[in-house]
Amino acid sequence: MVGRDLVIPSMCGELGAPLLRERMHLSKLSFQTTLAGIVAATMAGSSMHSSEQSGPPQSGPPLGLTPILMVHDARAAIDFYAEAFGARLIASIRSPDGSEKFIHVRMALHASLLVFMDQVRAFVTAGSNTQAPSVTGHSSATLHLQVENAHAVWEQAVRAGGAIVVPLEYQFWGEFYGRLRDPFGHEWTIAQMVDRLTVSDIEDAAKAMLSQTPSKPEGDDSN
Repeated sequence: MVGRDLVIPSMCGELGAPLLRERMHLSKLSFQTTLAGIVAATMAGSSMHSSEQSGPPQSGPPLGLTPILMVHDARAAIDFYAEAFGARLIASIRSPDGSEKFIHVRMALHASLLVFMDQVRAFVTAGSNTQAPSVTGHSSATLHLQVENAHAVWEQAVRAGGAIVVPLEYQFWGEFYGRLRDPFGHEWTIAQMVDRLTVSDIEDAAKAMLSQTPSKPEGDDSN
């Protein structure tokens, strides 16, 4: 890979748009800079390939917020997210160190994108605190999945190996809602809107729930 001119397909190709052609001389770039370019420029149908294609550059990935997760086994994560949530693989890039690890995986999940990677030391940006939950022992973020049929998605995710943190139940804010932990340490909340309540209704319901909840000892922040 190193030293070649690479053609990186744009994610817009997934929607039928032409490919983004961008030449990168990896021998002149740091691993960290290269990874930033990969995340910004990929992807549609396949991993990066080395060939020359003519034509002007096209638009890149759509604007917006996309979560990027660190996992301890991206190959297994691809299979789990496909089985648990119906995610569809758009593209993946293997680590150039000869291992079975991935430095970039992109999947379509409902109307959103999910991006993740293995924790490959050379491809973790200097100064970043991003680590897989298997390393830190916890996850600092929650992935929220709003769906039309929460029970169907929930049952599918549990069958695939998701661990129940909060059971799926009707909640005071008018939704079916539950929390799962995936095999890679990341937590997911799954929700389905049932009743459209006003802010005042939700606040009153929250107060009523709080009044029925036993108080915790001073300094106890456990869930």
